[in-house]
Amino acid sequence: MNDHVVSTHTAWVLVIEDLRDQAELWSDICANAGLNSTTVATGIGGYRRACEIRPAIILLDLMLPDVDGWEVCRQLNRSLRVRTAVHEGVFDDPKTTASLRTIPLPDAALELLTAWKARATRTTAQELTFSTVSGKPISPNNVLRRWVWPACQAADLQRVTWLTFRRTYSSWARDKGVPAKVVAQIMGHTKVDTTMNVYTQVLDGAARSAADRVGSELFRVVQIPNGTTAPTH
Repeated sequence: MNDHVVSTHTAWVLVIEDLRDQAELWSDICANAGLNSTTVATGIGGYRRACEIRPAIILLDLMLPDVDGWEVCRQLNRSLRVRTAVHEGVFDDPKTTASLRTIPLPDAALELLTAWKARATRTTAQELTFSTVSGKPISPNNVLRRWVWPACQAADLQRVTWLTFRRTYSSWARDKGVPAKVVAQIMGHTKVDTTMNVYTQVLDGAARSAADRVGSELFRVVQIPNGTTAPTH
C-alpha cells in the first residue's frame, strides 16, 4: 500500500480502507489518473493522516476495524483546517509548516458557526465565512474596533488585542492540564518554547494552588510519631 510520509504542499487523495486488495485497487486507480494517494487501514489512523496532509479527496470505507466511516466524517467535520493565510487582504501560504494544521473545535464553537452560516448570504465553498459586504477579507484591526472593543467597553473591561486572545487560550489550556506540545500544535508554533515563554502566563491563584497541592503531599509522605521507629503516611 502507498502508506508513507507525504508533502503537505501537494494535493493528495487519502484512501481509508482496511482491505488490502481494495486499498491497492484505489491506489492504482489514482495513479492511473495522475493523482497522488496514500492509504490507511483504520479510522483513527485515517483521521490523523487527514489532519496531517489535508487531502483534496478522501475515499472512505464505512466498515472499519476500529471506528466506522461515519464517525470519521463526524470528527473531520468538527475540525478547522488551516491551509491559507491572509495579510492585508492578500492570500498566501502560512509562514511556517506548523501553521498548516487542523484545529479541533468544541461543540460551543460549532453551534455558533452553524448559527452564523444559517444567517450568512455567502455560503459556497469558495466564499469566506466572515467577510466584508463585498466578500473580501475583514481587516483584523477593523474587527477589534467595530466589535471587540465595544464589547469590552460594555463589559467594563480593558481593551484587548489578538495577542490577548492567544495568551489567554495558551494560559487557560496550560492551567487545565493540556500538554504544552498539544497547545503548541493547536496554536501553530514550531517550538514548544515559543508557546510556553511568549504566550503562557501564570494565572492568578495558580502559584497558591501549586504550593497547596505539592505541600499537602510533602507533609503526608513521612511523619514519625514520638516513641515509634516506623514512619507513617
